Amino acid sequence: YLLHRGCMGIVRNEQYKADLIEKRGYNCEYCKIRRATELHHALIGRRKGVKELDCEYNYMCVCQTCHPKTDTQEVKTRFWGVQCERYGFETMIKWIKSLPLKLKPDLYMV
Repeated sequence: YLLHRGCMGIVRNEQYKADLIEKRGYNCEYCKIRRATELHHALIGRRKGVKELDCEYNYMCVCQTCHPKTDTQEVKTRFWGVQCERYGFETMIKWIKSLPLKLKPDLYMV
């Protein structure tokens, strides 16, 4: 049962990843050249127990080559701008403020 349940979670996550990559146009959002194959927690890194970070507001679609290059403040700042254009500044601020984190990131101050 546990194995089956775990596999179902993986299938669901893989489908979500595939759908988001398709929605964003397939290309890596870092290099804009190669096909995206992975999701990166671009604005706020993954945190155990904080599922609200696993969403399209926080995900950058990247290729395997670029993924290691995306953990910089410069990338966060640039991607914040992209996400504000994509979803709207107010939506992004509302998402940040809704997160169950003790310290809120100051991305929106940029």
